[in-house]
Amino acid sequence: MKERFLELVKEGKTNEQILTIIKAENKGKVTLLKAADKLTLPQRARFVTENWRTIRNQATLPTVHTEWTGADQPVQYLKSIKDLHSWTLNPDTHKSHVSVDVDGTCSGIQVYAMLYRDKAAAHGVNVSPSETVQDIYGTVAAEMVKIIEGCLEDRTSHRKLYDFIQEHGREVFTELSKVFINRKHTKRIVMTLTYGLTNFGILGYSEEAIEALGEDNFKDAKKAKMAFAKVVSIALDKAAECAVIGMKFTQKISKYCAAKGIGLQWTSPVGFKAFRATEAVEDYQIEVFTKSRKQITCDDGTKNFVTAGASNILRDEKRTGELSASKQSNAVAPDVIHDLDAALLMRTVTKGHSKGITKFKLVHDSFGTTAKWIPTLNTSIREACVDIAQGNFMQEWAVEVTRSENWEECVEKVNEWAGEKVSRTKLDNAIKSKKPSEEKIATLQADYTSKLELEIAKKGISDDDIKQGDFVLEDVMKSKHVFS
Repeated sequence: MKERFLELVKEGKTNEQILTIIKAENKGKVTLLKAADKLTLPQRARFVTENWRTIRNQATLPTVHTEWTGADQPVQYLKSIKDLHSWTLNPDTHKSHVSVDVDGTCSGIQVYAMLYRDKAAAHGVNVSPSETVQDIYGTVAAEMVKIIEGCLEDRTSHRKLYDFIQEHGREVFTELSKVFINRKHTKRIVMTLTYGLTNFGILGYSEEAIEALGEDNFKDAKKAKMAFAKVVSIALDKAAECAVIGMKFTQKISKYCAAKGIGLQWTSPVGFKAFRATEAVEDYQIEVFTKSRKQITCDDGTKNFVTAGASNILRDEKRTGELSASKQSNAVAPDVIHDLDAALLMRTVTKGHSKGITKFKLVHDSFGTTAKWIPTLNTSIREACVDIAQGNFMQEWAVEVTRSENWEECVEKVNEWAGEKVSRTKLDNAIKSKKPSEEKIATLQADYTSKLELEIAKKGISDDDIKQGDFVLEDVMKSKHVFS
């Protein structure tokens, strides 16, 4: 319904016309304001003006005019319209105690867009100025449709899809082209991208998307899930490339630190010291034989009962004293984003308080205060965004956590580690032989260099991992919808 609502808005229909059309198309079943959250601020004001009679009736006679019960958050909606109606009766004396909330648009990607100065991503998540509200979930869905069309027309340039088509054919892409892929099918994937989303996680969410699209629409639902996952991964790379790069970069650095026994420690933009060190554990088991039934408490506090007169196998975990590369790399991506989200929140509150705001409602990437102070809060949020993204945070973060003197040393250390497991034994033996063959040495040298470059490309880092684009950070101050 939201998609249809926005289509009619873009066509220039009034809200009265929109509601008439949607009611006709949905057999009279439509909830007022159900789709208004994606409108621009002037469009929202127009919506309220044109529907004021209905809103006033709900506020004054909620038991008679019960449309409010169909809102996403009915109690909050009812409280808000009652407060608004009270203000219209006494605009000079009314004191509002209702929080007006402004939310980020996929805040993890917003943060990466600012850190990397990524113009495309900044536009997609409303960081850059725009007259209309951008919807990153819908953008990814639209990109998926383009990719699927490319597969059908034999013009895909993506290796993953090419290999998939060679193995499974194009039938599943024909099936995907016939269903309506939209924002609700991509939302969870996009939302979790910056928090350590794995290929396994993408497959799981893709399975949910295929179920929502209707498994009956596909000859092989399992194959459709796999195809959906591959397509959405490519769409994410295009719509939020900086977030993909940033997440992989932090994971590479984390694996290096774990291998060297270094706990991750860094300083947030507000001076907070963050630390992450996840110890590895290993499973072990013991065989227990008792003459009577006994209770045994394991190291982790769990209790096990052993049977009398029989052999019992007890399983437990013990710490290894070493850092876990896998657990630490899985945790670092959400750690960094949560740290930056918290820094933005703290900086916003300090700036807002210095300007006179004394009441805040704060939940992750949602900021709220009373209506009078919303313009001040909006300014404070945008100033905080500019503040926390100054400089090159990703470069500074990597240098600090790897305990390097500068970026060049950081790159050298990580890449040296990345190539440690590439053996050059054959090359060294050939060089040390009594009659070394120049041709053989050249061949072995080329083979070693090729393998080394592959490992460094896979595990190592480069300037591309911290490269910033041409988005002007201060333009965040001009964005109407970065938090709205």
